[in-house]
Parts: sequence; C-alpha cells; structure tokens
Amino acid sequence: MAFDLAIDYNTGDFKVAPNKDLERRIGESTVEQRIRVRLRIFQGEWALDPTGGQLGSRLHDMSRLPNWRAQQETGLVIQEALEPMDDIKVQDVKVTVNAKDQRVLDVVIAYAHVEPSGQQGDTVELTTSITLGG
Repeated sequence: MAFDLAIDYNTGDFKVAPNKDLERRIGESTVEQRIRVRLRIFQGEWALDPTGGQLGSRLHDMSRLPNWRAQQETGLVIQEALEPMDDIKVQDVKVTVNAKDQRVLDVVIAYAHVEPSGQQGDTVELTTSITLGG
C-alpha cells in the first residue's frame, strides 16, 4: 500500500509520530494531503517539478484580487490545479466567504477516486480555508 510522509498543514513541517518516528499518511489521508500540498505550492515555482510546471496552483494570485472576484475565481483555480491528478476527478468546488473573517474563503472540494479501469468511486469531500491577503 502506498503512503506519504505526513506534513503538518499549518507549518509545512514533517509530523512526528508518538514513537518518535516520522508519521505516515495512508489511504484517503494520502489523497487529501496530495490535494492540500498541490494547492499550497505556487504553480511553476518548484525547481524539481517533474510535470514541467503543472504542479501547484495559482491560489496566491487570488490575494491580489478584490474579495468578490477572488470568491468567483477560486473554484476555477482549484479545479485547474487538481485536473492533472489522474487518480481523482473533481466533481464540484464550493467557495464561500467565512462569516467571521471576510479575508477567509471556506472551500469544499467534492471529488471521486478514479480506478485504473476508469471507473469512479464514491464522492469524497475535503474542506479547507484559504486566507486572502490584506
């Protein structure tokens, strides 16, 4: 079974397991981490990108836009960033302004796993927040 080393979503550091070893992510949490990392990396700025500039997203550009426009475009930017992932199919991205902080966008990404045969699995939702500049 494939696994990834666990990354702390707040700091970007590797997480340490209770046994003092590096923590691992397996199963659905591996896919979730791959999505979160892909959205966090600035598209085209990672020197070791094996995809020729497809890895990452343009979410950092959203902080340069007025909030109303960022809210409209963030879903498209997320879909664009996740499209190269051939093991999932994004079905929907919902973006709303956080009720407590207008600079934060709450995002729900609905996706399905895609089997090598092309068959799609059940829909999974990932919820995250994106803070705009300002």
